[in-house]
Order: sequence, then C-alpha cells, then structure tokens
Amino acid sequence: MNFWNCRGISAMIARGELEEASVPVRAWVWLHLLYCLHCRRYLKQIQLLALAARAWSQGLADLARLKAFEERLVDRLSGP
Repeated sequence: MNFWNCRGISAMIARGELEEASVPVRAWVWLHLLYCLHCRRYLKQIQLLALAARAWSQGLADLARLKAFEERLVDRLSGP
C-alpha cells in the first residue's frame, strides 16, 4: 500500500485499520496527515461519525447530555 496516496490513507481510515496498524505504518500515515488537509478533514469526519454513533447507541435520554453532545460536535467542527 502506498501510504502517501490519499486513496490508500482514506481506505485505511474508513476500515478502521489505523489503530491496529504497526508503528511504521502509523508513522507513514501520520506523516501523510501532516501535509494533507483533505485526509485530515476526512479523519475528523470519521471520528465525529463514530462519536455520534456511540452517543446514539447509548441513548441520549436526558436533555443535558444531548446539549453537551451538541456542543462538543460544534466545537470539533469549528476547530482548526
């Protein structure tokens, strides 16, 4: 796999293989993420989707937790 290729990086992120990858592979991926705005943005979107899915599966029953979740999403979306 070419780790400097956006297609390879995005596929690895989408499949969730980044956490289980070896240290050299993760290093190549993170080097790619340092210079590639598009892949960084894609990683952030995937992380937000995972956060939303976890929150939904836990059932945001009370309004305070829902409001806190919304604020975290807005903070992450508006961050650098």
